[in-house]
Amino acid sequence: MISLSLNGTPSETRQVLCLGCHSDDIEIGCGGTILRLAMEHPDWVFHWVVFSAIGPRAAEARKAAARFLDPSRLRGPVLHSFQDGFMPFVGAEIKAAFEALKKTVSPDLIFTHNRNDAHQDHRLIAELTWNTLDLAVCHQRPNTRAICRAVNLYRSNTSHGCDCTGGGRE
Repeated sequence: MISLSLNGTPSETRQVLCLGCHSDDIEIGCGGTILRLAMEHPDWVFHWVVFSAIGPRAAEARKAAARFLDPSRLRGPVLHSFQDGFMPFVGAEIKAAFEALKKTVSPDLIFTHNRNDAHQDHRLIAELTWNTLDLAVCHQRPNTRAICRAVNLYRSNTSHGCDCTGGGRE
């Protein structure tokens, strides 16, 4: 397995930006990796941004972020209310949200959607991530039809604090 190295010392604080279109995208797409990184790097800070968190989905996003990370290491979640399935039609507004985000965080690592994802919202967020920010690592939801043509990072999460039965952290 190839390891991820961001230079610096293991205890150096790093900023990790986690981007998801919908309330469950971050958890499904890279939740195991986030749990593992949080365990291995206790000084890292995670910024959580969801672009479509409307009504009960907003509460779901808040609860999930709180279950994944200690509040002292969590920034956000920042929740937007863009309509699911219609993001490409309000791309300028979402680009403005990215520009505002860029002014508030300077991430060392970004998790975002794959540019080849079958879901149009996911593709837009991926494209804006690459256009606006740097150092992105794609995550791929297992229930989408897309094929990840260029895998940026794969990391095994076996037995590292991840309870895949839905019970949360150990």
